[in-house]
Amino acid sequence: AMSAALLGMSERIVRELGRGAFNLAMLRGSGGYTIITRCGADAVLTVLATDTAKLGLIFLDVTRAAKDVARLLGS
Repeated sequence: AMSAALLGMSERIVRELGRGAFNLAMLRGSGGYTIITRCGADAVLTVLATDTAKLGLIFLDVTRAAKDVARLLGS
């Protein structure tokens, strides 16, 4: 539920600030990262990563995984 709420708020912020289409939201905590993205109309993908993770690779994998999940869900 928290992921969906954050996703909705992030999409609204991007839209209202004229930043184009929403892609993903990233939160950084002392223990690592939380990355949230949409997977079609009714699904959210939340990824947890350590603080030593290579973010560029994770962003690439998250984008690919979200597309795969959306395809599997028929979105």
